[in-house]
Amino acid sequence: MMDAALIQRYQPNGDIYKQLAATRGVNVANAAAAAALTGDEGNVNKALVSTIYGAPLNTDKASILLNQLETNPLGAPIDAANGIIKKTFGDLVSNPLAVLTGLAVIYVALKIFQEIPKKNLP
Repeated sequence: MMDAALIQRYQPNGDIYKQLAATRGVNVANAAAAAALTGDEGNVNKALVSTIYGAPLNTDKASILLNQLETNPLGAPIDAANGIIKKTFGDLVSNPLAVLTGLAVIYVALKIFQEIPKKNLP
């Protein structure tokens, strides 16, 4: 419980109110002043958090999925595919045997394609 002196510090002439108004804005200071009148420090904290950071996010999985589908339906599948592609090519590039095999295949393919025009000439 808050005592009367602390409650007065949150009111418009109090030092806490003036500091909140100067740093966070009058709306935050007014919300804290109204919450302080209840005498409960928890209400003051809730008022400060909700006015500074906004309402708490919904953690219900169904609502998160619905919000995802409404706002960016391809975001999650694209992010998942991007992660798979990065992991696959990252693993290939980090494996020296795979890199050497890839270079050998490219070298042989280039040699074959260089020979094709020579064989077709009259």
